[in-house]
Amino acid sequence: MIDNGPVDTGPIDTGPVDTGLSDTGPADTGPVDTGPVDTGPVDTGPTDTGPADTGPTDTGPTDTGPTDTGPVDAGPADTGMTDTGPADVGPADVGCGDTMSDRNNCGGCGRVCCAGNICAAGMCVNACSPGNTSCPPTTPPVGCFGGGTCRDLSTDNANCGACGNACPTGQVCSAGTCQAPFTAVAPCNTPSDYTTGSTVRFGGAVGTAYEPRCLTVRVGDSVTFEGAFSGHPLAPSSRGTSGTPIARTTAGTTATFRFTAAGHFPYFCEFHGSNAGDGMSGVVRVVE
Repeated sequence: MIDNGPVDTGPIDTGPVDTGLSDTGPADTGPVDTGPVDTGPVDTGPTDTGPADTGPTDTGPTDTGPTDTGPVDAGPADTGMTDTGPADVGPADVGCGDTMSDRNNCGGCGRVCCAGNICAAGMCVNACSPGNTSCPPTTPPVGCFGGGTCRDLSTDNANCGACGNACPTGQVCSAGTCQAPFTAVAPCNTPSDYTTGSTVRFGGAVGTAYEPRCLTVRVGDSVTFEGAFSGHPLAPSSRGTSGTPIARTTAGTTATFRFTAAGHFPYFCEFHGSNAGDGMSGVVRVVE
């Protein structure tokens, strides 16, 4: 169509030629914007696309403590069970050395051994010579532990065979056992003449003698005589303790006698010994 509008008398447009794309979008038919002009600074920050904070407001006091500058714990996480036991409120363990051998802490802190004692295996004892044993005193010491004296348990009447084992009145300690006092009965006149066993042999390879001739047994034990009684008839002696179980035997090759009471029971061969203990004779000593 022919342009019948007024003639454009404005200045000539000397700007650069508009080479941009043509606006091919739809025409803006919305209402005219009549609001105030926005004169604030242009917002050049990134757009906030995160979710809105809907949590409660923190109203607690401000933390004014010192900053933790210690090293970071890089060890493995503790996955063990929680300790639910009672708290230990006892005194701190300060230790006191070797309680097994320290005589100032023997068996426990502060347990001091008495003078002359050593600490062995946690006990205060005397360092006794071989053949002796350290026994505790009958009256406990004051202010220290131990105080034992060395005892020979084979002969000590107050500690016979064991510490504190006293022999009854009238008995003595011999070879660690309580027994009647030693009595010399020929031909067995000293404690060393006796031996232990249960058999007395005679004749044959032994000859005109008893082997052993001095025998020690306990109450309730039996003794067997072995040999030819026809050539060596056995007879009990009238000496020694009354009530001997040894009976006169003139035949056979074995005879056994049981002793039910303590004492000394001598015997002899009617052909080669005597009632007094001469020649082929012997003694059975019976102890409790």
